[in-house]
Amino acid sequence: MTIKHYQVYFNLQAAKEPLSREEALQKTVFELCTEGDLETVQTALKSFKSSKLPTDLVGSSPLHYAAKKNKLDIAKILIESNRCSLENKMKKTPLHLAAQEGYVDMCKLLIKHQIDVNAQDILETEILRHGKKK
Repeated sequence: MTIKHYQVYFNLQAAKEPLSREEALQKTVFELCTEGDLETVQTALKSFKSSKLPTDLVGSSPLHYAAKKNKLDIAKILIESNRCSLENKMKKTPLHLAAQEGYVDMCKLLIKHQIDVNAQDILETEILRHGKKK
């Protein structure tokens, strides 16, 4: 999610009544997956009762956030939990985001855990086209 999408999300939340406990947890889990440590993320994950973790406005899961910020340890527990959506509304997978940022180790982790290397986004862009040259 871009900074602009993130700002829109928080502006929408601010316009509403105070956040419910579940909404606050959703906000927290996205922040933790980009900025937090492994132990804190594990604690937050235990707070969700549903079988799937929440997604943001564009359908990105916490795994998308961890992949975009190269949080390998967090991505690993999210994958192992099997509770994250693997594709957002733009059909981008966490692997698209990791390749776009040039995070080789993250890409290896995602591929090892069966994230489809041939997936295409809504613009029919293949993951390998997102890769950065190092």
